[in-house]
Amino acid sequence: MLVSIHQPSYFPWQGLLNKINQSDLFILMDEVQLQDRGFQHRNLFLDKHFIQHLLTIPIEKKFYRNQKLKELKTANNFWQKKHLHFFQHNYNHHPFYDEIMESILPLYQQNYTFLIDFLESNLRLNMQLFQIDTQLVLQSELNYHKDATKCTLILDLLKQVDASEYLSGIGAKHYQKNEDFTKENIVLLYQNYQQTPYSQYKAKTFYPGLSSLDLLFNVGKDKAPLYI
Repeated sequence: MLVSIHQPSYFPWQGLLNKINQSDLFILMDEVQLQDRGFQHRNLFLDKHFIQHLLTIPIEKKFYRNQKLKELKTANNFWQKKHLHFFQHNYNHHPFYDEIMESILPLYQQNYTFLIDFLESNLRLNMQLFQIDTQLVLQSELNYHKDATKCTLILDLLKQVDASEYLSGIGAKHYQKNEDFTKENIVLLYQNYQQTPYSQYKAKTFYPGLSSLDLLFNVGKDKAPLYI
């Protein structure tokens, strides 16, 4: 049972989808706090002039630092129209615009009170578009020690799903100890991912690290899985 764990991301980049695709089971962390400068509720998109834009889902800021991700509420639903307008204005000439817009449009036609409801739906749609059949479990669905943090939290979550292997991001290598996982009979693995460049409409150079939506608009649903 190879398991990976990560916080949600708005149309996550290829690296996260690669990690999920390699896993038998993926735990979506919804009982952590929002990272103000993270990519949980925002991501990078490219406009038609090849300028990167950070599109953000606004949240209600009152007491948000004391809330878990699953408790955060969206501030309004105007952001949906704003983001759709950006896609329509900047991606409408891309080769697979019509195909992808048809797939994502239902996401933007619903009202979401809680941020996590949109992010989970967004991730499940990405998994569908990239043909990922990994089992998805929410952190809040597991019976773990609520006061656990960092490596202790990860180990507790892994034990709850009977993981035998854990696929970690390379960024955690500085605080994770291999022996802690060995004691629990879990093999610690680190993701080794290098983004594969793809053709971006009329771009003379490749712009890496963008959202999965940029890839989808450029290569389409059939070829997208080849890039993760």
